[in-house]
Amino acid sequence: MYPIVIIGGILLIASTNILPPLAARKLVHIGVGIVLALVNYPVGIVRGFIEVVAISAIVASILGQFRFGSRFDIGIISYNAFVLGCLWTNTPLRALLCMFIVDPVAAIVGRAIPSPTWCKKKTVSSGSLQYPRSMAHLQHR
Repeated sequence: MYPIVIIGGILLIASTNILPPLAARKLVHIGVGIVLALVNYPVGIVRGFIEVVAISAIVASILGQFRFGSRFDIGIISYNAFVLGCLWTNTPLRALLCMFIVDPVAAIVGRAIPSPTWCKKKTVSSGSLQYPRSMAHLQHR
């Protein structure tokens, strides 16, 4: 039951103006991701709660927008679609740990360390952080 409380608290903090939009987005990305990875195989009410939150986030991104996202935000939609895909195929949520942690950390590094962009807003510094970690994650499987 603790995952429900933690995820609810993270979403509550992110939906207020306590944090700037980028920090709120990364808090949700990393915080919820860590909780999901700890749960790994959710069952019962926790699984139902995660499904409702993921579906609600997709619908909210399509119909409106989050304070820290845009309408039809591909990041929000794909993140939640991957979570739902894992739930519905009984794949452990830890399989997404690389996406939960590396992606937001790379975004923070990409904004903090000046470097050339290579794909829209993607920077060399963020890509250089993601690539080795992603390869290590694949080798671990």
